[in-house]
Amino acid sequence: MNLPFPDVSEMPDPGRAREAALCIVSILDQAMAATRNGFASAGRDGSIFEEIDRHVYEYFCLSSEEVMMMEDGVEFVFSAAQPCHGSLPAAWKNSSERERRLYAETLVHDLGPWLKDGSAVNACLMSCNSDLALLRLTLCAQEGKREYMELRDHAVRERLAELFSHIHQPLRGNFQLFPDCRIFDGDHLYLVKPMQRRFWLRGAALADVAALVLDIQFQSAPPKERRRAW
Repeated sequence: MNLPFPDVSEMPDPGRAREAALCIVSILDQAMAATRNGFASAGRDGSIFEEIDRHVYEYFCLSSEEVMMMEDGVEFVFSAAQPCHGSLPAAWKNSSERERRLYAETLVHDLGPWLKDGSAVNACLMSCNSDLALLRLTLCAQEGKREYMELRDHAVRERLAELFSHIHQPLRGNFQLFPDCRIFDGDHLYLVKPMQRRFWLRGAALADVAALVLDIQFQSAPPKERRRAW
């Protein structure tokens, strides 16, 4: 069966694609030779597919951000688009601490190029329950950089009530339908996020970075420019 596959010459970086193609062919040749010799995958496990995936990404010259989007899509988004009766798609289940950490690390990493030299961002989950989480991002000096942490020292509703008391405008109360609540408070930025995994994917972090940067640029623009943007 011949599948449509773009030629090396059609890739953004033909040299990079050609090297990746040679690696893929070599891996498959070794696997086929091992099978013919009766050794199945010659002691190799499913990691062979991960290795092939990495080279395929290289063949298409994908960036690290594009790879994240691809892997999130295959693992979570596609299955959520076609849910099975009696089962909950993985993307709709609650996130784990590891997934929230990966989200925060991706968010902080991709905010880096937008910061002034010598500045950094710390991420901390202040509190959460089965429905909502309150993530705090803090602007700091590079020497004050810390690892992601989860405190959970206060109830989410208490934290939100404390924050909302300083906001003099109505807020949407349904964070499932409007999961983009961002509250700026000095050097702190609070994100109110549903706990479902789909909101904590690495791809979601990339989208949140873009939204944050637009927010900051809009707020820092002169009033006339803001009105023009609307």
